[in-house]
Amino acid sequence: MPFPFSGDTTIIASSLDGHRDHVAFTTLWNITSNIYHACANDSRLYNHDQASPSLDTVSLTQEACTAIVGPGWTYYPRADIFARMTSWRFPLFQLVATFPRPPLSFNVNLFVMLHLLGDPIDTIRNLLVKLTECETRALYWRREFDLSLRSLAGSEKDRDWKAVTIITEAYNEWNEAGTADEVFRRLL
Repeated sequence: MPFPFSGDTTIIASSLDGHRDHVAFTTLWNITSNIYHACANDSRLYNHDQASPSLDTVSLTQEACTAIVGPGWTYYPRADIFARMTSWRFPLFQLVATFPRPPLSFNVNLFVMLHLLGDPIDTIRNLLVKLTECETRALYWRREFDLSLRSLAGSEKDRDWKAVTIITEAYNEWNEAGTADEVFRRLL
């Protein structure tokens, strides 16, 4: 079974005669797959202490990888680094630089930019988690206001539950959401 990835991910290693080789990750996966299908208990496969190894849980041992790509390591070529910077990081930096941000200090803005550029997947994940928390809190307070303050007019009630949501979510930033929730529950 060939590796189901068609990207250009490569591993750069020094071969036995000392020159630099580019080995496609898919090549290593295909070698692993071929070894597994020939003999699932081959000593070149590491089964991660599984009782019954499967193709999803095995990988090549360090010795097998060294035999395939050679010993040692080398730096990525500068052309590869520059290509990735110009195709991914620089456009992302330009995009983020155009976003409106609250008037925070230069250090805070710099940290936010570096966090996004350094670990964009985690940053986007954190933003999505934050949006989910805000939505959950908004639905909670809307339901509480609907049950407790039925006599208020619709626009007034909407304004109030939205304000309470914003306040309690701000307290959540300091891990004090429980305190704010309790205060507002008592007021209702």
